[in-house]
Amino acid sequence: MIAGIYLHIPFCGHKCPYCDFNTYTGMEHRIPRYMEALRGELRLRTSRLGPLCDAMQSVYFGGGTPSLLPATEVEQTLAEIDQCCGLDGTTEVTLEVNPGTVDLATLCAYREAGINRLSIGCQSFRAEQLVALGRDHTVDDTLQVIADAGTAGFQKISIDLMYGVTGQTLQHWNDDLEIGLSTGVGHLSLYNLTIEVGTPFGRLHEAGKLPLPEEELLREMYLLALRRTLEHGLERYEVSNFARAGERCVHNRLYWQGQGWLGLGAGAHGFMPCSGEPHYGRRWWGLRTPAAYIEAVEAGNLPEEGGEELDRQQAITEALLLSLRTVEGLQRARFATRFGFDAAEALRDLQNERLLEVTDACIRIPERHVIIADSLIERVSRLVDRLARSAIVDRINHPKRALQHNSGYRTHRFRR
Repeated sequence: MIAGIYLHIPFCGHKCPYCDFNTYTGMEHRIPRYMEALRGELRLRTSRLGPLCDAMQSVYFGGGTPSLLPATEVEQTLAEIDQCCGLDGTTEVTLEVNPGTVDLATLCAYREAGINRLSIGCQSFRAEQLVALGRDHTVDDTLQVIADAGTAGFQKISIDLMYGVTGQTLQHWNDDLEIGLSTGVGHLSLYNLTIEVGTPFGRLHEAGKLPLPEEELLREMYLLALRRTLEHGLERYEVSNFARAGERCVHNRLYWQGQGWLGLGAGAHGFMPCSGEPHYGRRWWGLRTPAAYIEAVEAGNLPEEGGEELDRQQAITEALLLSLRTVEGLQRARFATRFGFDAAEALRDLQNERLLEVTDACIRIPERHVIIADSLIERVSRLVDRLARSAIVDRINHPKRALQHNSGYRTHRFRR
């Protein structure tokens, strides 16, 4: 039921003005004590949960800036995970890296410690865009870390790029894509800049002082990304993620498929799925500040700030929101087994509008409509929400009819 581990490293040398993650600057001196607490939380959780699986599918060091960690801390943490949960040669072990925070020797040490995948936060290959985003690295830093990662022996490397930035043109975005693709990395994460409330960018935007590209330009940027990645042999497997064969991110797919993971660290979220009534899963999140987190673990307590049990409707909504972002889509048999009805029954209007593709196996967003995926997913969620509520009533009032209604699958295809 638990297939992966996320470890949150909240320390940053510099906080970007668009970031609303749980991160802190000027606290690098806390790293040794924090990492010992993180390993302590791992021991606490696994001792209470019991055996999880033979080996984790994924371990992910996220942040913050995990590349501020000494390799010795990474090695000790992976050894603890192996002892408590199990690791093997198939486990994907990812570490997020900010350009300018590591050199070749550090990357070699990470590789030796057990990291086998890097996620590099490039954001842009244009100096003025890095300034606009408040990044504290240079283009040369980015190109150097990508080259050094290859030299250090990393076979799996992902880079993040961002579009929708102030002053960015379609040509700028094309240039970023061209440079990113020319590096030969096997995975790209391409994100639209999101303005979060409470961030410096959020305040500027509210004051009308942060001009952003128009909606039509954002659409053109995304369509360009779809075209250029395909030309270079990268398949879109989620709305924002593109990979060569064999290089899809295992960890993110755990989230999209509704599998469980341990969230360890300050402010980290974890999830334990359940098969059905009365609850469909439990989510928890950790104490946010490093100081409070460390104190709780050192006192022998789970460092939880809160948690919730997912009811049926929450679980249905999440299954839709996450799975429909992927190229595989919502798996009908799995959904029907878990929730007792066929989601396709709620979606006939969208099928008739040719906005969804329905087969015996799945429900997915056709490639030509990925550009409007978010609005489609919102509509799907509302439609299935209504059917799920009526299905509950139907089973109570007419249990035999409900069973017949939900047991068979109908194939709905529309012509391209």
